[in-house]
Amino acid sequence: MINTFAKVQQLEALTNHVYRVTLQLDTPAFFLPGQYLEIQVMKNEQSEGHWQAFSIASLPDQKQIQLHIQRLPARENSQQLFSQLKEGANLTIRLASGQCVLHGKDRPLTLIAAGTGFAQIKSLIEALIEKNWQSPINFYWAAKDVDGLYDLELAQAWQNQLADFTLIPIVEEVSEGWQGEVGRVTDVLANDYDETNTATTVEGFICGSPNMVYAVEDLLMSRGMPPRALLSDVHAYMPRDY
Repeated sequence: MINTFAKVQQLEALTNHVYRVTLQLDTPAFFLPGQYLEIQVMKNEQSEGHWQAFSIASLPDQKQIQLHIQRLPARENSQQLFSQLKEGANLTIRLASGQCVLHGKDRPLTLIAAGTGFAQIKSLIEALIEKNWQSPINFYWAAKDVDGLYDLELAQAWQNQLADFTLIPIVEEVSEGWQGEVGRVTDVLANDYDETNTATTVEGFICGSPNMVYAVEDLLMSRGMPPRALLSDVHAYMPRDY
């Protein structure tokens, strides 16, 4: 990883708690779709600070990088970060890290995200569009409510940009007019994968909290999916035995 400087070009509120952050670099950023960068967050001028990781939501080889960051007012680390995320401010970042990158030939993929895990999926899907991916892609995007699906129109537009793309939006709390799935992502997956439609050939990516990632893995492995068939950054920072 290489430390570099980036300027906060834009801070855009997508919901009450989710922000699209656009960083401007001096030179095009090199990374692989699905990887993440880290921002150095300073507690004060005397501290050495700490690093916070965020999936990159844009494609590589550009001078601009897009992030989707959730603001958590009850968490000190989040407050410290947002005190630095002012338009025009300079940040120290390092990029890139992560093993959740696309390898291999054109083949069916399952993509699963919760909340701002959408950022990592966005970079991957835009790369698949560039590759003219022909095999089926199923994308499960789960959130507490419809506001948590903060870029749903973009996800719906991918259906017109890929040969065989299915979007499965999921919310736990229903609002008027909602036409997607209701419940937890594991509930929906349990209905989609059963004794007649096993998960033995499932592979792809999963982006979310450790609890969510491992709950999905446990369910799909009970339906035949091999361990780690879904790549996740959780496997690196909070590993478990299989």
